[in-house]
Amino acid sequence: MEKYSLFNSIYAGFASGILSVLFAILLIREPKSTKGYDSMVAPISNDADFKSVT
Repeated sequence: MEKYSLFNSIYAGFASGILSVLFAILLIREPKSTKGYDSMVAPISNDADFKSVT
């Protein structure tokens, strides 16, 4: 039983990590960002939308 709960928590963390990565990719690939690769490698804290959210 403990092994199952441990595996379940690891799987939940793995799934949430994948979801956050997909969400970050969706944010990066916005149509209004026309800089291409430069905008992809820029730190997210430099993003104006990110600053307006916080």
